[in-house]
Amino acid sequence: MRTILDRAQGMKSAAPSRSAHIQAACTSFLALFSIVEIALYGLPFFYDFMVRDFGWTRQIRCSQI
Repeated sequence: MRTILDRAQGMKSAAPSRSAHIQAACTSFLALFSIVEIALYGLPFFYDFMVRDFGWTRQIRCSQI
């Protein structure tokens, strides 16, 4: 009686194509770039708007809680 492992070893699986590898690499790069972009450049851009909208004073912004 053949086991599941024996049957799985006998089956050939199709290897991913080169374009699939390139698409996965590009998608990963863009996802990482987006996360870093939002974290590093998003907050400084919106910080002035947040200070004005919330009415924060310099004392509030610089205090350590």
